[in-house]
Amino acid sequence: MAPTLGVFAAALAAAVFLADGDLRALRGLPTRRPPAPPAAPATPAAPEAIEGAPGEAAPPLPPKPDLAPERVAGGHAPSVPGKTVEDTCLAPAGATTGCTRWALDDFYAALAATEQGTARRPARLSWYGDSVSATDALPGRIRARLQDVFGDGGPGFVHAVAPHRFNHSLAVARTASGSWRSFGVSLANVGDHLYGLGNATAEGQGTIKLSAKTPSGKLTSVDVYYLAQPSGGTAELDVDGEVKATIDTSAEKKTARFETVRVPDGDHQIQLKATGKVRLFGFALERDAGVVVDNMALVSATAKNMLLNQADHWKAQLAHRAPDLVMIMIGTNEAQWLSGSERSMAEYEEIWRKLLTPVRAARPTGACLVVSPLDQAEADGDDLRARRGMPAMVATQRKVAFELGCGFWDTFTWMGGSGASIKWRKRGLVGTDFAHLSGRGTAMVADGLADALVAGYKAYKGR
Repeated sequence: MAPTLGVFAAALAAAVFLADGDLRALRGLPTRRPPAPPAAPATPAAPEAIEGAPGEAAPPLPPKPDLAPERVAGGHAPSVPGKTVEDTCLAPAGATTGCTRWALDDFYAALAATEQGTARRPARLSWYGDSVSATDALPGRIRARLQDVFGDGGPGFVHAVAPHRFNHSLAVARTASGSWRSFGVSLANVGDHLYGLGNATAEGQGTIKLSAKTPSGKLTSVDVYYLAQPSGGTAELDVDGEVKATIDTSAEKKTARFETVRVPDGDHQIQLKATGKVRLFGFALERDAGVVVDNMALVSATAKNMLLNQADHWKAQLAHRAPDLVMIMIGTNEAQWLSGSERSMAEYEEIWRKLLTPVRAARPTGACLVVSPLDQAEADGDDLRARRGMPAMVATQRKVAFELGCGFWDTFTWMGGSGASIKWRKRGLVGTDFAHLSGRGTAMVADGLADALVAGYKAYKGR
Protein backbone atom coordinates (compact mmCIF):
# COMPACT_ATOMS: atom_id res chain seq x y z
CA MET A 1 0.00 0.00 0.00
CA ALA A 2 2.73 2.51 0.94
CA PRO A 3 4.59 2.26 -2.39
CA THR A 4 1.28 2.65 -4.25
CA LEU A 5 0.39 5.81 -2.31
CA GLY A 6 3.88 7.15 -2.88
CA VAL A 7 3.59 6.69 -6.64
CA PHE A 8 0.18 8.40 -6.63
CA ALA A 9 1.52 11.38 -4.66
CA ALA A 10 4.47 11.76 -7.01
CA ALA A 11 2.20 11.60 -10.04
CA LEU A 12 -0.10 14.27 -8.58
CA ALA A 13 2.85 16.56 -7.83
CA ALA A 14 4.19 16.06 -11.34
CA ALA A 15 0.80 16.87 -12.86
CA VAL A 16 0.54 20.11 -10.91
CA PHE A 17 4.12 21.00 -11.81
CA LEU A 18 3.43 20.54 -15.51
CA ALA A 19 0.20 22.52 -15.35
CA ASP A 20 1.37 25.40 -13.20
CA GLY A 21 5.13 25.30 -13.66
CA ASP A 22 6.16 25.07 -10.00
CA LEU A 23 5.65 22.71 -7.05
CA ARG A 24 4.74 25.75 -4.97
CA ALA A 25 1.43 25.65 -6.86
CA LEU A 26 0.48 22.81 -4.50
CA ARG A 27 0.44 25.35 -1.67
CA GLY A 28 -1.70 27.69 -3.75
CA LEU A 29 -4.62 25.28 -4.03
CA PRO A 30 -7.67 25.88 -1.78
CA THR A 31 -7.61 24.32 1.68
CA ARG A 32 -11.08 22.83 1.23
CA ARG A 33 -11.53 20.37 -1.60
CA PRO A 34 -14.22 18.08 -2.94
CA PRO A 35 -13.90 14.40 -1.94
CA ALA A 36 -12.31 13.40 -5.24
CA PRO A 37 -8.91 14.87 -6.19
CA PRO A 38 -9.55 18.01 -8.26
CA ALA A 39 -8.40 18.32 -11.80
CA ALA A 40 -5.26 20.37 -12.32
CA PRO A 41 -5.83 24.03 -13.20
CA ALA A 42 -6.95 24.34 -16.80
CA THR A 43 -4.43 25.04 -19.46
CA PRO A 44 -5.82 26.29 -22.73
CA ALA A 45 -6.59 23.90 -25.48
CA ALA A 46 -4.52 24.67 -28.51
CA PRO A 47 -6.56 26.64 -31.04
CA GLU A 48 -6.78 23.59 -33.27
CA ALA A 49 -8.22 21.57 -30.35
CA ILE A 50 -11.20 23.89 -29.90
CA GLU A 51 -14.02 22.91 -32.18
CA GLY A 52 -14.85 25.63 -34.66
CA ALA A 53 -11.49 27.35 -34.20
CA PRO A 54 -9.32 25.78 -36.96
CA GLY A 55 -9.11 28.24 -39.80
CA GLU A 56 -12.16 30.05 -38.49
CA ALA A 57 -11.92 33.69 -39.46
CA ALA A 58 -13.19 36.18 -36.92
CA PRO A 59 -16.51 37.65 -37.98
CA PRO A 60 -16.17 41.15 -39.43
CA LEU A 61 -16.52 44.03 -37.02
CA PRO A 62 -20.07 45.35 -36.70
CA PRO A 63 -20.86 48.86 -37.97
CA LYS A 64 -19.54 51.71 -35.85
CA PRO A 65 -22.06 52.67 -33.18
CA ASP A 66 -23.82 55.99 -32.96
CA LEU A 67 -22.15 57.80 -30.04
CA ALA A 68 -24.94 60.32 -29.51
CA PRO A 69 -25.61 60.89 -25.79
CA GLU A 70 -28.47 58.91 -24.28
CA ARG A 71 -30.43 60.61 -21.52
CA VAL A 72 -31.99 58.35 -18.93
CA ALA A 73 -34.43 59.02 -16.12
CA GLY A 74 -32.66 59.75 -12.86
CA GLY A 75 -29.43 60.66 -14.65
CA HIS A 76 -27.91 57.18 -14.61
CA ALA A 77 -28.94 54.02 -16.43
CA PRO A 78 -29.94 51.15 -14.11
CA SER A 79 -27.45 48.30 -13.69
CA VAL A 80 -28.95 45.13 -15.12
CA PRO A 81 -26.87 41.93 -14.78
CA GLY A 82 -26.00 40.55 -18.19
CA LYS A 83 -27.41 43.56 -20.02
CA THR A 84 -25.42 46.59 -18.84
CA VAL A 85 -22.12 47.20 -17.13
CA GLU A 86 -23.10 47.23 -13.46
CA ASP A 87 -21.79 50.48 -12.03
CA THR A 88 -21.44 51.51 -8.40
CA CYS A 89 -21.34 54.96 -6.82
CA LEU A 90 -18.01 56.23 -5.50
CA ALA A 91 -19.17 59.62 -4.19
CA PRO A 92 -20.97 59.24 -1.89
CA ALA A 93 -19.78 55.63 -1.68
CA GLY A 94 -22.54 53.13 -2.32
CA ALA A 95 -25.23 55.76 -2.82
CA THR A 96 -28.19 54.94 -5.04
CA THR A 97 -29.36 58.55 -5.42
CA GLY A 98 -27.50 61.84 -5.62
CA CYS A 99 -24.32 60.19 -6.89
CA THR A 100 -21.70 62.60 -8.23
CA ARG A 101 -19.12 60.03 -9.37
CA TRP A 102 -19.64 56.49 -10.63
CA ALA A 103 -16.99 53.75 -10.83
CA LEU A 104 -16.61 53.89 -14.63
CA ASP A 105 -16.74 57.69 -14.95
CA ASP A 106 -12.99 58.23 -15.25
CA PHE A 107 -12.76 55.73 -18.08
CA TYR A 108 -15.69 57.33 -19.87
CA ALA A 109 -14.07 60.73 -19.38
CA ALA A 110 -10.93 59.42 -21.09
CA LEU A 111 -13.03 58.20 -24.02
CA ALA A 112 -14.75 61.59 -24.20
CA ALA A 113 -11.41 63.41 -24.38
CA THR A 114 -10.32 60.98 -27.08
CA GLU A 115 -13.51 61.51 -29.08
CA GLN A 116 -13.22 65.31 -28.74
CA GLY A 117 -9.55 65.34 -29.76
CA THR A 118 -8.36 66.90 -26.50
CA ALA A 119 -6.60 63.82 -25.06
CA ARG A 120 -2.84 64.10 -24.57
CA ARG A 121 -2.34 60.34 -24.69
CA PRO A 122 -4.40 57.30 -25.70
CA ALA A 123 -7.18 55.99 -23.48
CA ARG A 124 -5.66 52.91 -21.82
CA LEU A 125 -7.37 49.64 -20.95
CA SER A 126 -5.30 47.00 -19.15
CA TRP A 127 -6.74 43.48 -19.34
CA TYR A 128 -5.83 40.68 -16.90
CA GLY A 129 -7.16 37.18 -17.37
CA ASP A 130 -6.47 33.48 -17.73
CA SER A 131 -6.24 31.11 -20.69
CA VAL A 132 -9.64 32.17 -22.04
CA SER A 133 -8.00 35.44 -23.08
CA ALA A 134 -4.29 34.52 -23.17
CA THR A 135 -4.33 34.02 -26.95
CA ASP A 136 -5.39 37.70 -27.26
CA ALA A 137 -8.43 36.76 -29.32
CA LEU A 138 -10.89 38.08 -26.72
CA PRO A 139 -9.13 41.30 -25.61
CA GLY A 140 -7.87 41.68 -29.18
CA ARG A 141 -11.45 41.81 -30.47
CA ILE A 142 -12.27 44.47 -27.88
CA ARG A 143 -9.14 46.35 -28.97
CA ALA A 144 -10.26 46.19 -32.58
CA ARG A 145 -13.78 47.34 -31.72
CA LEU A 146 -12.69 50.34 -29.64
CA GLN A 147 -9.88 51.36 -31.99
CA ASP A 148 -12.36 51.23 -34.86
CA VAL A 149 -14.51 53.78 -33.01
CA PHE A 150 -12.01 55.95 -31.12
CA GLY A 151 -8.80 55.53 -33.10
CA ASP A 152 -5.69 53.35 -33.09
CA GLY A 153 -3.56 54.23 -30.05
CA GLY A 154 -1.01 51.49 -30.73
CA PRO A 155 -0.45 47.99 -29.36
CA GLY A 156 -0.20 49.02 -25.70
CA PHE A 157 1.76 46.93 -23.19
CA VAL A 158 3.15 43.57 -24.30
CA HIS A 159 5.28 41.04 -22.43
CA ALA A 160 8.97 41.11 -23.31
CA VAL A 161 8.86 37.41 -24.19
CA ALA A 162 5.72 35.30 -24.54
CA PRO A 163 5.23 33.74 -21.07
CA HIS A 164 3.76 30.53 -22.53
CA ARG A 165 3.41 28.96 -25.96
CA PHE A 166 -0.33 29.73 -25.89
CA ASN A 167 0.24 33.38 -24.97
CA HIS A 168 0.05 35.59 -28.03
CA SER A 169 -0.37 39.22 -29.01
CA LEU A 170 -2.39 40.22 -32.04
CA ALA A 171 -1.18 43.80 -31.64
CA VAL A 172 2.53 43.23 -32.32
CA ALA A 173 4.90 41.09 -34.33
CA ARG A 174 7.38 39.89 -31.69
CA THR A 175 10.40 37.60 -31.99
CA ALA A 176 13.02 36.75 -29.41
CA SER A 177 16.38 35.05 -29.83
CA GLY A 178 19.07 34.28 -27.30
CA SER A 179 18.93 32.78 -23.83
CA TRP A 180 15.73 34.28 -22.43
CA ARG A 181 14.02 32.48 -19.57
CA SER A 182 10.43 33.38 -18.73
CA PHE A 183 8.82 33.46 -15.27
CA GLY A 184 5.19 34.09 -14.35
CA VAL A 185 2.86 34.02 -11.37
CA SER A 186 1.05 30.98 -12.78
CA LEU A 187 4.00 29.37 -14.52
CA ALA A 188 7.63 29.19 -13.36
CA ASN A 189 7.81 31.31 -10.22
CA VAL A 190 10.68 33.68 -9.45
CA GLY A 191 12.01 33.98 -5.92
CA ASP A 192 11.87 37.77 -5.56
CA HIS A 193 8.17 37.92 -6.57
CA LEU A 194 8.84 40.87 -8.87
CA TYR A 195 6.81 40.09 -12.00
CA GLY A 196 6.19 43.57 -13.34
CA LEU A 197 3.02 45.03 -14.77
CA GLY A 198 1.99 41.91 -16.66
CA ASN A 199 2.62 39.28 -13.94
CA ALA A 200 5.42 37.78 -16.04
CA THR A 201 9.10 38.58 -16.49
CA ALA A 202 11.95 37.37 -18.69
CA GLU A 203 15.67 37.29 -17.89
CA GLY A 204 18.66 36.55 -20.08
CA GLN A 205 20.44 38.04 -23.03
CA GLY A 206 19.80 38.21 -26.73
CA THR A 207 17.57 40.16 -29.09
CA ILE A 208 13.88 41.04 -29.02
CA LYS A 209 12.24 42.54 -32.12
CA LEU A 210 8.88 44.30 -32.17
CA SER A 211 6.66 46.07 -34.68
CA ALA A 212 3.05 47.23 -34.45
CA LYS A 213 0.26 45.20 -36.06
CA THR A 214 -2.63 47.47 -35.12
CA PRO A 215 -4.53 49.04 -38.06
CA SER A 216 -2.23 52.04 -38.47
CA GLY A 217 0.98 50.12 -37.74
CA LYS A 218 2.32 53.33 -36.21
CA LEU A 219 4.04 54.35 -32.95
CA THR A 220 5.18 57.52 -31.25
CA SER A 221 6.66 56.09 -28.04
CA VAL A 222 8.38 53.02 -26.66
CA ASP A 223 8.49 52.53 -22.88
CA VAL A 224 10.74 49.72 -21.62
CA TYR A 225 9.79 48.19 -18.24
CA TYR A 226 12.83 46.53 -16.67
CA LEU A 227 14.49 45.57 -13.39
CA ALA A 228 17.79 47.10 -12.32
CA GLN A 229 19.69 44.62 -10.14
CA PRO A 230 23.16 43.64 -8.92
CA SER A 231 25.31 42.38 -11.82
CA GLY A 232 22.71 43.56 -14.30
CA GLY A 233 23.71 43.74 -17.92
CA THR A 234 23.22 46.34 -20.63
CA ALA A 235 20.49 46.74 -23.23
CA GLU A 236 20.51 48.85 -26.37
CA LEU A 237 17.14 50.06 -27.66
CA ASP A 238 17.32 50.36 -31.41
CA VAL A 239 14.64 52.06 -33.55
CA ASP A 240 14.85 51.58 -37.32
CA GLY A 241 18.50 50.61 -37.10
CA GLU A 242 19.55 53.53 -34.87
CA VAL A 243 20.40 53.17 -31.18
CA LYS A 244 18.08 55.51 -29.28
CA ALA A 245 18.94 54.50 -25.70
CA THR A 246 21.53 52.46 -23.84
CA ILE A 247 20.07 50.99 -20.65
CA ASP A 248 22.36 50.04 -17.79
CA THR A 249 20.43 47.52 -15.66
CA SER A 250 23.01 47.27 -12.89
CA ALA A 251 22.13 48.56 -9.41
CA GLU A 252 23.05 47.91 -5.79
CA LYS A 253 19.60 46.50 -5.10
CA LYS A 254 16.67 45.39 -7.22
CA THR A 255 14.66 48.35 -8.45
CA ALA A 256 11.99 48.54 -11.13
CA ARG A 257 12.80 51.21 -13.73
CA PHE A 258 11.55 52.54 -17.05
CA GLU A 259 13.16 53.90 -20.20
CA THR A 260 10.99 55.92 -22.59
CA VAL A 261 11.92 56.86 -26.14
CA ARG A 262 9.87 59.18 -28.34
CA VAL A 263 9.76 58.74 -32.11
CA PRO A 264 7.91 60.49 -34.97
CA ASP A 265 4.46 59.03 -35.62
CA GLY A 266 5.11 56.26 -38.09
CA ASP A 267 5.84 52.62 -38.81
CA HIS A 268 8.91 51.67 -36.76
CA GLN A 269 10.98 48.55 -36.23
CA ILE A 270 11.96 48.19 -32.57
CA GLN A 271 14.87 46.05 -31.44
CA LEU A 272 16.36 45.52 -27.99
CA LYS A 273 19.80 43.91 -27.75
CA ALA A 274 20.74 42.68 -24.29
CA THR A 275 24.18 41.59 -23.11
CA GLY A 276 24.87 40.12 -19.72
CA LYS A 277 21.99 39.40 -17.33
CA VAL A 278 19.03 41.61 -18.28
CA ARG A 279 15.62 41.34 -16.61
CA LEU A 280 12.64 42.70 -18.54
CA PHE A 281 8.94 43.06 -17.75
CA GLY A 282 7.74 44.31 -21.12
CA PHE A 283 7.24 47.17 -23.54
CA ALA A 284 4.49 49.78 -23.87
CA LEU A 285 4.10 50.80 -27.52
CA GLU A 286 1.76 53.72 -28.15
CA ARG A 287 0.68 56.64 -30.28
CA ASP A 288 -0.43 60.04 -28.96
CA ALA A 289 -4.18 59.44 -29.23
CA GLY A 290 -6.77 56.71 -29.70
CA VAL A 291 -7.29 53.61 -27.57
CA VAL A 292 -4.92 50.86 -26.45
CA VAL A 293 -5.84 47.53 -24.87
CA ASP A 294 -3.01 45.85 -22.97
CA ASN A 295 -3.43 42.07 -22.77
CA MET A 296 -1.67 40.59 -19.75
CA ALA A 297 -3.70 37.40 -19.43
CA LEU A 298 -1.70 34.31 -18.46
CA VAL A 299 -2.25 30.62 -18.94
CA SER A 300 -3.35 28.96 -15.65
CA ALA A 301 -3.81 32.32 -13.92
CA THR A 302 -6.04 32.47 -10.86
CA ALA A 303 -6.98 35.27 -8.50
CA LYS A 304 -4.80 33.58 -5.89
CA ASN A 305 -1.62 33.15 -7.90
CA MET A 306 -1.90 36.74 -9.12
CA LEU A 307 -1.17 37.66 -5.49
CA LEU A 308 2.33 36.22 -5.93
CA ASN A 309 3.29 39.49 -7.63
CA GLN A 310 4.54 41.65 -4.75
CA ALA A 311 1.67 44.05 -4.04
CA ASP A 312 3.68 47.28 -3.66
CA HIS A 313 5.71 46.45 -6.76
CA TRP A 314 2.60 45.75 -8.84
CA LYS A 315 0.95 48.89 -7.52
CA ALA A 316 3.94 50.98 -8.62
CA GLN A 317 3.89 49.35 -12.05
CA LEU A 318 0.19 50.12 -12.44
CA ALA A 319 0.74 53.69 -11.28
CA HIS A 320 3.39 54.18 -13.96
CA ARG A 321 1.22 52.63 -16.67
CA ALA A 322 -1.74 54.76 -15.51
CA PRO A 323 -4.52 52.74 -17.16
CA ASP A 324 -7.89 54.46 -17.41
CA LEU A 325 -9.57 51.09 -16.96
CA VAL A 326 -8.22 47.88 -15.42
CA MET A 327 -10.26 44.84 -16.45
CA ILE A 328 -9.88 41.48 -14.70
CA MET A 329 -11.53 38.29 -16.02
CA ILE A 330 -10.44 35.38 -13.83
CA GLY A 331 -12.21 32.17 -12.79
CA THR A 332 -11.74 29.49 -15.45
CA ASN A 333 -9.37 27.51 -13.27
CA GLU A 334 -10.94 28.12 -9.84
CA ALA A 335 -14.29 26.87 -11.16
CA GLN A 336 -12.85 23.37 -11.33
CA TRP A 337 -12.39 23.07 -7.59
CA LEU A 338 -14.50 25.72 -5.84
CA SER A 339 -17.74 24.12 -4.68
CA GLY A 340 -19.55 27.36 -3.95
CA SER A 341 -19.84 26.48 -0.27
CA GLU A 342 -19.95 29.26 2.30
CA ARG A 343 -16.45 28.42 3.54
CA SER A 344 -14.83 28.30 0.09
CA MET A 345 -16.52 31.54 -0.94
CA ALA A 346 -15.36 33.30 2.22
CA GLU A 347 -11.76 32.45 1.28
CA TYR A 348 -12.37 33.41 -2.36
CA GLU A 349 -13.84 36.75 -1.27
CA GLU A 350 -10.74 37.60 0.74
CA ILE A 351 -8.47 36.67 -2.17
CA TRP A 352 -10.37 39.02 -4.46
CA ARG A 353 -10.22 41.78 -1.88
CA LYS A 354 -6.43 41.45 -1.76
CA LEU A 355 -6.28 41.39 -5.55
CA LEU A 356 -8.27 44.58 -6.11
CA THR A 357 -6.77 46.62 -3.27
CA PRO A 358 -3.49 47.52 -5.07
CA VAL A 359 -5.43 48.24 -8.27
CA ARG A 360 -7.53 50.85 -6.51
CA ALA A 361 -4.54 52.24 -4.60
CA ALA A 362 -2.43 52.57 -7.76
CA ARG A 363 -5.12 54.38 -9.75
CA PRO A 364 -7.48 56.24 -7.38
CA THR A 365 -8.59 58.38 -10.33
CA GLY A 366 -8.85 55.43 -12.72
CA ALA A 367 -11.58 52.86 -13.17
CA CYS A 368 -11.66 49.10 -12.76
CA LEU A 369 -14.04 46.50 -14.09
CA VAL A 370 -14.38 42.91 -12.92
CA VAL A 371 -15.54 40.63 -15.75
CA SER A 372 -17.16 37.41 -14.55
CA PRO A 373 -16.00 34.02 -15.86
CA LEU A 374 -17.96 32.09 -18.46
CA ASP A 375 -20.38 29.35 -17.51
CA GLN A 376 -18.79 25.89 -17.47
CA ALA A 377 -20.01 22.29 -17.51
CA GLU A 378 -18.68 19.07 -15.98
CA ALA A 379 -19.34 15.36 -16.33
CA ASP A 380 -21.95 13.75 -14.08
CA GLY A 381 -21.73 10.08 -14.92
CA ASP A 382 -22.74 9.83 -18.56
CA ASP A 383 -24.42 13.22 -18.47
CA LEU A 384 -23.31 16.82 -18.32
CA ARG A 385 -24.28 19.38 -15.72
CA ALA A 386 -23.45 23.01 -15.06
CA ARG A 387 -20.59 23.52 -12.64
CA ARG A 388 -22.28 24.00 -9.30
CA GLY A 389 -19.93 26.69 -7.94
CA MET A 390 -20.31 29.20 -10.77
CA PRO A 391 -23.24 31.29 -9.42
CA ALA A 392 -21.53 31.70 -6.05
CA MET A 393 -18.24 32.67 -7.70
CA VAL A 394 -19.97 35.31 -9.80
CA ALA A 395 -21.84 36.68 -6.78
CA THR A 396 -18.61 36.86 -4.78
CA GLN A 397 -16.76 38.69 -7.54
CA ARG A 398 -19.62 41.18 -7.86
CA LYS A 399 -19.72 41.78 -4.10
CA VAL A 400 -16.00 42.55 -3.83
CA ALA A 401 -15.99 44.62 -7.01
CA PHE A 402 -18.66 46.93 -5.60
CA GLU A 403 -16.98 47.01 -2.19
CA LEU A 404 -13.69 48.16 -3.72
CA GLY A 405 -15.29 50.64 -6.11
CA CYS A 406 -15.15 48.67 -9.35
CA GLY A 407 -17.79 48.06 -11.96
CA PHE A 408 -18.96 44.56 -12.91
CA TRP A 409 -19.82 42.86 -16.20
CA ASP A 410 -21.78 39.62 -15.75
CA THR A 411 -20.64 37.47 -18.67
CA PHE A 412 -22.13 34.42 -16.95
CA THR A 413 -25.67 35.85 -16.96
CA TRP A 414 -25.19 37.46 -20.38
CA MET A 415 -24.45 34.09 -22.02
CA GLY A 416 -27.47 32.42 -20.37
CA GLY A 417 -26.49 31.49 -16.80
CA SER A 418 -26.13 27.94 -15.47
CA GLY A 419 -26.12 25.42 -18.29
CA ALA A 420 -25.33 27.98 -21.00
CA SER A 421 -21.98 26.37 -21.88
CA ILE A 422 -23.75 23.11 -22.78
CA LYS A 423 -25.98 25.02 -25.19
CA TRP A 424 -23.02 27.01 -26.53
CA ARG A 425 -21.13 23.77 -27.16
CA LYS A 426 -23.98 22.50 -29.35
CA ARG A 427 -23.69 25.72 -31.36
CA GLY A 428 -19.92 25.36 -31.76
CA LEU A 429 -19.19 28.38 -29.55
CA VAL A 430 -17.11 26.62 -26.88
CA GLY A 431 -14.65 23.73 -27.03
CA THR A 432 -14.95 20.20 -25.71
CA ASP A 433 -13.71 21.36 -22.29
CA PHE A 434 -16.78 23.65 -21.99
CA ALA A 435 -14.45 26.45 -20.88
CA HIS A 436 -12.52 27.82 -23.86
CA LEU A 437 -14.22 29.68 -26.69
CA SER A 438 -14.23 29.04 -30.41
CA GLY A 439 -13.57 31.91 -32.78
CA ARG A 440 -17.27 32.74 -33.13
CA GLY A 441 -17.81 32.41 -29.39
CA THR A 442 -14.91 34.73 -28.70
CA ALA A 443 -16.33 37.38 -31.02
CA MET A 444 -19.74 37.12 -29.36
CA VAL A 445 -18.36 37.54 -25.84
CA ALA A 446 -16.05 40.40 -26.84
CA ASP A 447 -18.79 42.19 -28.77
CA GLY A 448 -21.20 41.85 -25.87
CA LEU A 449 -18.73 43.53 -23.52
CA ALA A 450 -17.70 46.18 -26.05
CA ASP A 451 -21.34 47.03 -26.71
CA ALA A 452 -22.00 47.35 -22.98
CA LEU A 453 -19.04 49.71 -22.55
CA VAL A 454 -20.19 51.88 -25.46
CA ALA A 455 -23.74 51.97 -24.04
CA GLY A 456 -22.35 53.05 -20.67
CA TYR A 457 -20.31 55.74 -22.36
CA LYS A 458 -23.34 57.10 -24.20
CA ALA A 459 -25.29 57.22 -20.94
CA TYR A 460 -22.36 59.03 -19.31
CA LYS A 461 -22.45 61.65 -22.07
CA GLY A 462 -26.17 62.07 -21.55
CA ARG A 463 -25.88 63.09 -17.92
